Amino acid sequence: MGRIPSVGFEEFHIPIGINIEAIQPAFPDAKGRRRKGKGWEDVWIEFEYKSSDFKRHDHNPKECDIIVCWNHDWEDCPLEVIELKSVIQNLKTRGQL
Repeated sequence: MGRIPSVGFEEFHIPIGINIEAIQPAFPDAKGRRRKGKGWEDVWIEFEYKSSDFKRHDHNPKECDIIVCWNHDWEDCPLEVIELKSVIQNLKTRGQL
């Protein structure tokens, strides 16, 4: 349940600046890499429908770098959040989708 963002992420290749290296069935859901300066940085990613589901599932924020979700509803989230709903809206606004 709650895996809609991972479907959108994989199927439609939504550009969020991260190359997915591996998807796994356990927490965290994916390992990725993104540009940092002149090199690359490894990041651990959890896919959730709502960002607050991360907390509800009792995941440890120290074991993850980014939440990719459809709806960002966790006001005091300690992690970076990529809200796909906003990414898609921005792409539509710029005529890229």
